Amino acid sequence: IYVENPAWPLRDKQECLLFRSFIKHIAPIFDLCDHERHFTRIVPQRAVTCPPLLNAMLAAAAKYLNKFGDVDVPVGDEYLQKCLAVLIPALSCATAVVDENLLAAIVLLRFIEEIDVPFSSNGSQSHLIGTRVFLAAQKEVCEFTGLRLAAFWSALRQEIFTAVVHFKPVQLTELLTKITPFILPEDCNCSYANRTIIHCAACVQLCFGHSTVSQEQWDKLMDCLDQWWNARPWQFRPMTPADGERGSSSFPDEFYLNDAVVTGIQHYYLARLILLAHKPTLPSLGLARKKALDNVDDSIRDIVRHVCGIAEVNPMLRRIASLSIALAADRFIVREEQEALYEILKMANRKSPWTTQTIQEDVAELWNW
Repeated sequence: IYVENPAWPLRDKQECLLFRSFIKHIAPIFDLCDHERHFTRIVPQRAVTCPPLLNAMLAAAAKYLNKFGDVDVPVGDEYLQKCLAVLIPALSCATAVVDENLLAAIVLLRFIEEIDVPFSSNGSQSHLIGTRVFLAAQKEVCEFTGLRLAAFWSALRQEIFTAVVHFKPVQLTELLTKITPFILPEDCNCSYANRTIIHCAACVQLCFGHSTVSQEQWDKLMDCLDQWWNARPWQFRPMTPADGERGSSSFPDEFYLNDAVVTGIQHYYLARLILLAHKPTLPSLGLARKKALDNVDDSIRDIVRHVCGIAEVNPMLRRIASLSIALAADRFIVREEQEALYEILKMANRKSPWTTQTIQEDVAELWNW
């Protein structure tokens, strides 16, 4: 797992390209809600003495660059296989669950799978080995600091996304309560964003779990979201003068202070969308049913518009917008809005590492294009 002498300098120009690409393009995705930027600052330094972490880094960068035609596919697969050859045997050891470098490597491998697997509920879920490691590591969360904790926050965001795509509950349930004490002081944007990410995970857990959603549970989570939204500091409000004002786009102009703020806002909207879609008080019959459904649909459409407005100006954060479109596309019946949503999917496919081609095909069929 470790070598005594750092693998420095790197072997060749290709590895240098991948190493730099990781720092520039990949690490910021994991540091969205980490003001200490562990994946940008710490992971590259640790990787030169931890071969599985280094190979996970290089594989992730190669997969990213391959999406844009800058690196051949076999390059990423080569580094991936080198990583797995060491990592899989290591996972049988109990100490693996407390090795923060291996946890970081697992998070990177899950990122690679997210790039490789089509964005669809029918896609593969081959990250289960990594999930088991994090499930075991939850028992040691009281000792988590630094990179280990940063890896957990990244894993939680990954788990939320995967759970929603597959309409399944979040597996890292114990983490939702244990990780709360590790949220940073309230004056940190990352802290406030992470609070709503926990709320989002709880909403996914409730709505996609195996039990019926009760009114009491639903009200409690909606109250948490409302409290978070109403108490949000000024940094979590749009910098544009009028909230929701539209410019030349089909969506509201939503410019925010930084990536942590945007990540928090998007998870708030995602959580609210999921809760509204599972509102337990919707009438089953009668004249009030259509009105109630129309009100919910109006609210969900408004959420999607806001998320897409955010995505237009935040290239790294278009995945939640794509997910929101996939969840609520059936609620958009006006051709003009459908075309605007489709453009968001196309833009996400062109400019982000995650492919949305499957969603594009699904919504086009749904809309009878």
